[in-house]
Amino acid sequence: VAAVEAVKRTKSSGIVLGIDRSEPMIELARVKGAKFKNLSFVKMNAERMTFPDEFFDVVISNSGISYGAFHETIAEILRVVRKGGSLTFNDWHLIDVPTHRTFSEILRQHRTEHPSEKLSSRSAAIAMMEHVGNKYSDVKGQAEELEGVGFRNIRVRRRDYRILLPGIRGYLAMRLEREAL
Repeated sequence: VAAVEAVKRTKSSGIVLGIDRSEPMIELARVKGAKFKNLSFVKMNAERMTFPDEFFDVVISNSGISYGAFHETIAEILRVVRKGGSLTFNDWHLIDVPTHRTFSEILRQHRTEHPSEKLSSRSAAIAMMEHVGNKYSDVKGQAEELEGVGFRNIRVRRRDYRILLPGIRGYLAMRLEREAL
């Protein structure tokens, strides 16, 4: 939980407030952060926060900005962060994943003329996220959008990590549930 890491680095007089749109994630975060008196969590959508203008000194997002609402979310963050404050966020992209290419090829080869309603809706959601995601799939696109809403002094640090999913089922679960991310 990013908020727990943030509160560990915050002066005792500072307050850390975590938000998430998912009640189960809020409950998990509350359990993980229970020992910190200056840490609270609220269920809320980042693209429509109920905080006053310039409320925060720092905003941190740990893979929490949806590509589908990227513009709205960063505009809202700019509204709630004070002048001279900062936004730090991380994002992840799958790069050169042979299983990803194989999965896409299998789906392409086995498409039917009349897929089930559930498969159609999942396919449409994945296609929409890939279309929208392509706009922000590189740092340049994200930086342009950040500048477009008013952020300045944008700095980028790239890190590459290898992740290991527990077998093909783990990969398929991640791929098929991607529209929920």
